[in-house]
Amino acid sequence: MRKIYILLIIALTANGFAQSNIVATGGNAVAMDNASLSYSIGQIDYIPLNSASGSLNLGNQQPYEIYVLDIENPNGIIKYSLFPNPTTNQIELSLFEIDFSKMKYVLFDVNGKLLFENTISNETTVISMESLSASIYFLSVMDEKSNIIKSFKIIKK
Repeated sequence: MRKIYILLIIALTANGFAQSNIVATGGNAVAMDNASLSYSIGQIDYIPLNSASGSLNLGNQQPYEIYVLDIENPNGIIKYSLFPNPTTNQIELSLFEIDFSKMKYVLFDVNGKLLFENTISNETTVISMESLSASIYFLSVMDEKSNIIKSFKIIKK
């Protein structure tokens, strides 16, 4: 009988406290004969705002959505080879099945300082790194408009 009263009180108070606003509170709803029911009311809805430039949901609990963006390479599939990496003296950059006549490579140090810049004239280009100290370098292959086609991280021992 006691359980029926508690269930009845819970059922009646659940409908009595229904809200459509954002309320953050809590406490005891029922206290009788050493039995109590604790409750907490958090965010129960959110307010969506939509415009031509985007959307915004006001409230604490937001939906979690993952968007996967797939951007195709505008230059097509580039076949390349860079070896040896890590290196001690030189590296060989090879580009296959691409018009490399208007392409160049640039070599940067780890701080972003430009070290070398040269045009690519053959399918295989040898880049000397003998004068450089042991560190990490970044080599970027660029097209005629200086768009980066491919970047490499090179380790010099």
